Amino acid sequence: MAWMLVPVTIIIIVAMAATAAFFAIRAPKEVHVKEDERERGIHLRGTHLAYYPLVLGCWANMIAIFYRFTPGVYLNMLIATVVLAELVRVGAQLYYYRRGY
Repeated sequence: MAWMLVPVTIIIIVAMAATAAFFAIRAPKEVHVKEDERERGIHLRGTHLAYYPLVLGCWANMIAIFYRFTPGVYLNMLIATVVLAELVRVGAQLYYYRRGY
């Protein structure tokens, strides 16, 4: 099952690189803009909040090893852990930007 992730990963990498290149070409002055204190604080808060679901997901994956699930289940749990942590991080950052912290 893990081999099916290879094309998906390649597609995601290509899409992200193309999107980043598009925005860099569209607004070249913003490429080298430094983050201010507010943005650094928002990114730090988002990363801090994403740490908790990541740790809980790691513990859930370690506990699942003792129940001898199939490798596909382990892989899906690992991906779900990372996706959930990223959703929390990005969601928190969007919330904080919207609230003006």
